[in-house]
Amino acid sequence: MRKFYLILFSIISLCTSAQELLKEIVTSNASSHPRNMVNANGKHFFLAKGVNSSTQLWVTDGTGNGTIQVTSPGTNGSPYIDGQLHAIGNKVAFVGYSYQNGYNYYGYELWISDGTSSGTYLVKDINPGTNSSYPGTFLKFGDKLVFWANNGSNGSEPWITDGTENGTMLLSDFYPGTSSSYINNSTDYVISGSKLYFTVSSQDRGYELAVTDGTPWGTSIVKDIEGGTNSSYPTNLRAIGNKVIFTAYNNSYGTELWISDGTEGGTSILKDIYSGFGSSSPSGFIELNGKFIFRADSYNMGSEVWITDGTTNGTKLIKDIYSGYYSSYPQDFLKVGNTVFFSATDGISGRELWKTNGTAEGTLLVKDINLTSILDESLTFSSYSTRRKFIDINGKLFFLANSGSEGFELWKSDGTSAGTTLVKDFIAGPASPEFSNFQVTGSFLYFSVKDNADNRYYYRTDGTAEGTIEVSKLNPSLEFENVYTLISINNQYFYFSAYNSLVGYELFKVTGNTINLVKDIDTSPLFFSSNFQYKAGVNNNLIFNYNNNLNGNELWKTDGRSNTNLLMDIRKYPDIGSDYYSNSSSIYSLCSFNNYVYSIINNNIWRTNGETTELFNSSNGSVNGLIVSNNKLRWVSSNQLFETDGNTITLITTLSDYSYYSSNLIGDVNGITYFSFSTYTHGQELWRTDGTSAGTWMVKDINWGTGSTYIGNGCKVGNKLFFVVYDNINFGTELWITDGTDGGTYIVKDIYPGSYSAYPNYLTNLNDNLLIFAASDGNNGTELWRSDGTEGGTYMISDIYSGSYGSSPTPYEMGKFPVFNNKVYFEAYTTTSYKLFASDGNSVSVVKDRIDPEAICVFKNELYFRASNFDNPRGYELWKSDGTTAGTTLVKDINEGPNSSGPRSFYSYKDILYFIADDGKHGYELWALTPCADSLNINTTLTGLNNYQAGRVIVGETANTISSTAKITYDAGKYILFQPGFITNEGAVFETLLQGCSNAPLKDNISNIEPQKRDKKTEEYIQDMHDAPAVEDFIEKGNNLDLRIIWAKFLEDSKPITDKERQLNLEMITLGEQSKTIKADKNQEILANHHSITAEKEKNYNLFKQQTAQYNYFIQPIRDKNGKKLGYDLTIYAGGKVYQSSIRN
Repeated sequence: MRKFYLILFSIISLCTSAQELLKEIVTSNASSHPRNMVNANGKHFFLAKGVNSSTQLWVTDGTGNGTIQVTSPGTNGSPYIDGQLHAIGNKVAFVGYSYQNGYNYYGYELWISDGTSSGTYLVKDINPGTNSSYPGTFLKFGDKLVFWANNGSNGSEPWITDGTENGTMLLSDFYPGTSSSYINNSTDYVISGSKLYFTVSSQDRGYELAVTDGTPWGTSIVKDIEGGTNSSYPTNLRAIGNKVIFTAYNNSYGTELWISDGTEGGTSILKDIYSGFGSSSPSGFIELNGKFIFRADSYNMGSEVWITDGTTNGTKLIKDIYSGYYSSYPQDFLKVGNTVFFSATDGISGRELWKTNGTAEGTLLVKDINLTSILDESLTFSSYSTRRKFIDINGKLFFLANSGSEGFELWKSDGTSAGTTLVKDFIAGPASPEFSNFQVTGSFLYFSVKDNADNRYYYRTDGTAEGTIEVSKLNPSLEFENVYTLISINNQYFYFSAYNSLVGYELFKVTGNTINLVKDIDTSPLFFSSNFQYKAGVNNNLIFNYNNNLNGNELWKTDGRSNTNLLMDIRKYPDIGSDYYSNSSSIYSLCSFNNYVYSIINNNIWRTNGETTELFNSSNGSVNGLIVSNNKLRWVSSNQLFETDGNTITLITTLSDYSYYSSNLIGDVNGITYFSFSTYTHGQELWRTDGTSAGTWMVKDINWGTGSTYIGNGCKVGNKLFFVVYDNINFGTELWITDGTDGGTYIVKDIYPGSYSAYPNYLTNLNDNLLIFAASDGNNGTELWRSDGTEGGTYMISDIYSGSYGSSPTPYEMGKFPVFNNKVYFEAYTTTSYKLFASDGNSVSVVKDRIDPEAICVFKNELYFRASNFDNPRGYELWKSDGTTAGTTLVKDINEGPNSSGPRSFYSYKDILYFIADDGKHGYELWALTPCADSLNINTTLTGLNNYQAGRVIVGETANTISSTAKITYDAGKYILFQPGFITNEGAVFETLLQGCSNAPLKDNISNIEPQKRDKKTEEYIQDMHDAPAVEDFIEKGNNLDLRIIWAKFLEDSKPITDKERQLNLEMITLGEQSKTIKADKNQEILANHHSITAEKEKNYNLFKQQTAQYNYFIQPIRDKNGKKLGYDLTIYAGGKVYQSSIRN
């Protein structure tokens, strides 16, 4: 123990508040996220993210200088790329759209590139002009590509291309007219001889076998196996000699094995294995010495292993492994050398590892790995797809298995019992790691391992324990994590994408024992505009969304001081199938309620109290908002309304006549929640609920009949709700009001008379008796308005910029005007400059001239905002105001000098003001402003890591003690005084700073992820979604036999709408980037025109978002009341219809 007597530190300074960088969450620059690499005869093409997240085409030879950008989307004629790359000779084909001369839009068409800008061109404008042919479903056919496209006359039909315009032609109109044909499975096709075989739908034959020789006259349906419009669904196409074997359904034989030479007469059933109407359902075909091993079910011997040489007599059972009527259910077939390995059960050993050479004698149990296994499928080989893997590495089998003592780990086998051994126990004991990203190159297997603490490691192995090492150890100076493998080149080297803390997700290359960063493609500073978009407080923590580049957009928490941490990485990188451009969760709507923050994440409702983050409610429908009403939390999921008290979830009601548009919460007035809902009878209209079924009804059919009303967010004033109706057929976009009744719901005033639009915006409640908003009447431009809910009481407060231009009052991203001292405050433009204005609803006054105040908020009885001072330029920095000219001052020049720190996304909680800013050193990061007292007296024991600040003086009183584990900072503007009796215990650390509140030091970067407590339900859900089947799996295994057609139609119909939404979004981004330049020019006519264009574009964008919401699909795990997983359900919403399919274990 150390006692201190009178100690004095002093400096002359006086400060009133502390601003500090809470945490440097993002340490890297932007990421290019390389993906979709293909090898085109030695040229390695790939896609990478560029400026504004646009997808660029790149080519590499594995060196930095040889890694070249090919396309520049947004420049004249250079395409925006959508989807995959397809090698065609030494070039790649892809789908893209472009703008010529900056304006003329050319739809989605087929492009090709040789790896140079000049050699990248539109192959053929199949659907001419701004229309799109939407090329897709590419099948490689020698040095050509067969694909489906829509020329506007024939629907989506098969085309062929050799990469030239003349060599790009329609092969066949299988479904005549504008209707489309669909391929059965884009991966299930085969080349035999000089012909390409695939399965396609046609107008009068359903799904049948088709063939092409690459010419229109050589393209046809081979045979109508099932007859009529019914389908035989040919699958498992395999070339055998110059013929093709496949499985198909026929009403006389069931699903059996067929053979074809490409002609109708040469197409016949090969063998009726399950004689009569029953089906043998052959599957799992694997080639072995010119023959095919497969699984089939016969009446007398169940599902067993068979072989065929393409003849009836040569198609026979190899061995009845589980003798009698029982089935061994062989699966996981993999050829390794001259042996086919597979898993099967003989009824004694359970499902174990077997092998066959195609004979009964050569079909043997390799090893009984799990001695406790009998019939349970999940013991040796998991039912989870992520834990079921068979891989060939230079003549040795590697696979995942569970011995009963080690959990699911990596094994190897040479085909003998003694040679079947565990490679490495990555997690000691019965726990199982998660394996992914398997890549074979040379004599090594590369793969990712995730342990039970969610840590990911990247390994390689040669099959020995000693030779199984972390890849990072090959080059300890090159740090990387979250590997996503791309492609192996000639089994000599391979490329992968990974995260590095300096460069982000970029392109790496492995050759033998050498790993190198190929190139830092995107070197621009990283900033996500969605960061800190949603925030809400709980207990002593602020919960918010943030993208730190490494983990993508996820939930974080901060106490505003030293603890800023990621709560949970819900969507892991790089889970196969996720969008690994961002690896982000879709986060929407944070809401504080009963000691939790609730959030919509990936269309489910999650909650956190800052210590525990858990799945609260999973949904098969679209959830678009949360609202607190009458001490309950409410939401709409598709056609169902729910509420909860935090313990029990209650279904309020299920609404009928649902037309599958998404619903939006509009506002709440005294326990009445208003929302939009869509029915076939009335379209989308205004509804209300009081939390009971009887108290839920449509308020008013505003757009009479089946037409829809598009409603913006509402604002409560008194006992009524104001809201904006967009594009009403009679009034345009105007202000409406409701008291919850039909008669009490009406347009307040047609501000811009007729069908024109006033575009009311920034609806703000002033003193609960007036609505303040911005609007345009067509004569005065956009100005400040008021309304008491009556037509006469709705009028412009002041024509701030007289004439037709308008002053454009705005609070910027804050959404509504700040209310302070019974006034609203806003930025507006006059003939001379931007100014800070105030209004009490009757008149308008200038608070401060010649500053440009943006994003104004109220904090601790003052206004805070970003602003630029025209008389003393420092860029846009942090300002405050007490509502007077003298009291409007700069708080801090965060990015010192003429550059801007650009503070934004202000939010106050627990006496702390949070915001995003760029100090010129760390990029845009999270900051906190904490007002501090003029003096601070401390007379207690201090613990933990804490910083105590005062504007003038800090006094450590006689009882001020620092505990042994504490690290304390005292920071005062003038002096720090420790009185006799001040004590620091052994091990304590403290420092004194005479910088004061305004010069608080930056915190060190802390890259920890705080461990979160997760309940069983949450753990199960995360694992279930990790293992979830794709839509293609539902097509193959689900119980909806029409799903293949449904899904193809879903993609065809939704593509134009989603593409238009994306196009409008890009245009909105461009307009946003132009606004600062236009604003700086101070040309009011141009500014007014830009405002009008932006408003119209935003309206169209919102309308297309509504249409896009008609097309969605959800995959959800299904468990019984005891928690046992039963399987998965798929729900598809498609243009006013709903379709479902299920897979059960």
